Formats: sequence, C-alpha cells, structure tokens
Amino acid sequence: QLLGLPSYDVLRAEDQEAICLYVRRNTRRICLILDGLDETSLRDCSEYMSKVIHGERLKGIRLILTSRPCADLFTLCEQRHIRRQMELVGFRRKDVRNYVQKVLKPEKAVSLLQEVDRNEHLASMMATPFIAKETCRLYFRKHTVPKSVSDIFGMIILHVAETRARKTFKNWSCIPKWLKRLILEVARFAFDMLVKRQMVFSEAEVQRHEVSDEAIGLGLLVACDSSTPDAELQWRFSHLTMQESLAALYQIRHQEMTEGRIIRLVECLGPLSAHFRTFWILLAAQLDARCGETLANALLTRDKIREWSKADE
Repeated sequence: QLLGLPSYDVLRAEDQEAICLYVRRNTRRICLILDGLDETSLRDCSEYMSKVIHGERLKGIRLILTSRPCADLFTLCEQRHIRRQMELVGFRRKDVRNYVQKVLKPEKAVSLLQEVDRNEHLASMMATPFIAKETCRLYFRKHTVPKSVSDIFGMIILHVAETRARKTFKNWSCIPKWLKRLILEVARFAFDMLVKRQMVFSEAEVQRHEVSDEAIGLGLLVACDSSTPDAELQWRFSHLTMQESLAALYQIRHQEMTEGRIIRLVECLGPLSAHFRTFWILLAAQLDARCGETLANALLTRDKIREWSKADE
C-alpha cells in the first residue's frame, strides 16, 4: 500500500527480493500484522508463514495477530507462541450513547436512548458494536426496537434479510412468504459451520450444503474480498454475531431443548464452547430454569460433560 500497488504480487521479482532481504536483516525493527487468523487456517498458510507464526523463522520480529475466537488461536495460546493477549470487550454504556448520537439525528437518538435505558437486555447486547449498528438502522427505518433477547436477534436478522432481498429480487412481492424458509436454510448452514469452527467457507462447501442462490441473495452470507482475481470464491457471514445468531435460531426451531441435548451441544462445539457467547445467550433465552442451569454448569465444567452425557443416555 505504501508503494501505491494493489498487492505484493504485482512487484517485480527484484523488488520482492529486495523487500525480503530488508525484512530478514531488520527483523527487530519490523512489526508484522496478520489480520483475521480466523478467516483462514494454519494448515492453509504457506510453510514459511506457518514457521513465522510459530516463532521458527524471522526470529525477533514483532508479530500481531487479530482473530475472532478460533481453534488455531487457542492452539497458539496453549503452545505459548503468543506472549500477550488483549480481548476487545465492545462498547461501554457511554460508547453506546456516543455511537447512537453520532449516527442518528438528535430527536431519534434521544428517543432510542430512552428505549435502551428502559431495556436492560438491549443495553447489554448493544455492547456488541454490530448489534448497536443494526439496532440504529432498524430504529431509523422502522422506529421500533427489540424488547427481548430473542427479539434483538430475530428482528435484526429479519431486517438485514428484508433490506437486502428488496434490492436483490425484482419480484419482491413473491419473496415475503418464502423469507423465513430461506433464513432457516442459511441458519442450518451457519450451525453446521459453527460446529466445524469455520467462519470462512469455499464455494464447494456452500453448494455441498445446498444453500440456494435465493438464500444467498438475502445478504446474510457475503463474498470474501480477494486481492488475486483468480482466487476461488469464498464466503463468510456478515459478522460472527450473525453466524452465531442464525445457528441458535436453527437449534431453537428444529431441536427440542432437553438437558441431554444441551450437554451434547456444548460437547459438540468443543473447547471453544464458552467463546460463542452470542449463540448461548440467544439459546439460553429460550430455556426453562432447569435447562438454563444445565447449560451454565456444562459451560463452566466441560471436563464433566462426557460423564453427564453417558448418564443422560
């Protein structure tokens, strides 16, 4: 970018060699930033880059990794390749207030903030910047806000899908009756990929799960940007929060939430279970007190899950 070129690949071979030589000779003066570890896999990295991440090459270089929760990130932490961690916790109350006042006109901002102050669920969830942004959009267009945890996600998913569908489909009048079916089609895919800890998906993966063009047209799945024109098309959800919300929606609509089912869900999502916060919050909002307690215990004491699961069966 400093050279004004679209990507490293368009540099002449001698320029690429000069840059590599400079990096090797000046590792202690360089900070390498790898953004979006969750959007790839350590297995897919080049052998050289994998060795850089594991501290075996370019020793002394300062390395910054950004990632949503993913298996590779926790593997690196467990192997002590990452010395310092920082977690982005989202908006504080005053950040929510400042954001709303920034994106909405004064009278709408005051009105929405009054709604937020009256609704503890909404105030808590707007700590997630994605939820704050979509809530502002929803309020701007429909002058309504979610009242419960389920509403927060359900209304936002529906609003995003409706907005995109109106732009995508010329025969919009035929779409509303199919909208929920299409959303559930994407929701099933979201859950399957969450179980696999995948946040980026190949075109082949999308086709294998029979996600229709109409469902893709809802805009819940978006194409990943690529710096190389010949790269294989890849997809992701517009936000990890969206993927988790859809995954929870699929479970709520298609599975009976028994204690045994909840324990198997935690086991199925593996060691990252507790990090899928949005998924569990939305699911917990639909549970009775007994199942809610089972979920809390299962997330807090994963080492006992196998024992409980056998007992339940």
